[in-house]
Amino acid sequence: MSQNWVTPTNWVTPTNWVTPTNWITPTEGTTCLLDSISNLSTAYSLRLLKTTYINQPLIRVRRSNDNTEIDISHNSNNDLDTAALLSFIGVNSAYIVTMYDQSGNGNHATQAIPANQPRIVNAGVLDKHTNGIPTMIFDGSNDSLIVPYAESLNNIYSLLVSVIARTNITGRYILSRSISGANIPYFLRTGAIGAIDGFGTFKAASYITTEIADTYTNDGLFHSFVGSYNSALGSDNLKLYVDGTNTNNNNVSTNIANVQTDLRLGCDPSGAQTLNGAMSEVIIFSTALNDQQRQDIERNQGTYYGVTVA
Repeated sequence: MSQNWVTPTNWVTPTNWVTPTNWITPTEGTTCLLDSISNLSTAYSLRLLKTTYINQPLIRVRRSNDNTEIDISHNSNNDLDTAALLSFIGVNSAYIVTMYDQSGNGNHATQAIPANQPRIVNAGVLDKHTNGIPTMIFDGSNDSLIVPYAESLNNIYSLLVSVIARTNITGRYILSRSISGANIPYFLRTGAIGAIDGFGTFKAASYITTEIADTYTNDGLFHSFVGSYNSALGSDNLKLYVDGTNTNNNNVSTNIANVQTDLRLGCDPSGAQTLNGAMSEVIIFSTALNDQQRQDIERNQGTYYGVTVA
């Protein structure tokens, strides 16, 4: 056997980088929201959504005082490990650098510009729902997260978008795909301003949307927003559900636009009209779900985030 191993010297260790330790595995037999549902495009959350994603990071955060970054995973209850987060942040604030995609497709949502990163801790205090569950704060000025284009985002025949969010100002985007020519595959926007409202698509310079009533915006409350598109339906193939209730429908006569554009959380297709509010969970499926599957998701989210769902 060969001897005389040579040990490399002068390794350079990156600065402002903290490696998490002591990953915690949930109790054996634990199941998560998305364990029994397939056809995921993306899944972002401040909790564990799939048991196949155990011991992986949910988010990457930046500490405000020195810009050091760290990955934060889940605890044994499948919740965001807020103890590790707050221990790392101390009396400082924390901002989201990355929301990791739990779908397995690698469609991570990121923001490299510090000034544009949503907040999750404010001066040592966790940003949260009224029931104590953490959330991300979007300041309505420039905060957003960007998901580069991937084929798994290109859902031209059917899709379902499920979001838990709070909006403080009407006329702002919760999410959107970027524009290409005169086409936007899909978007979710609050505020009754003409046709650019609700869950919809922009194809060949024309908006087709399902309106979100103003009663669901600027009320200081979190809501469940679900947009569904299914080209197989003869009519009313574009649907909007708010807190489990089908509030509006419309019809897309042909498939939504097939364009290779990124996904944006918290802003419009150009990066403007940014969300003033909060967001906790975004799940996108590459197919429309049946009513039972949709309701299971809505009710699970409602129970977890303290949202009253029909």
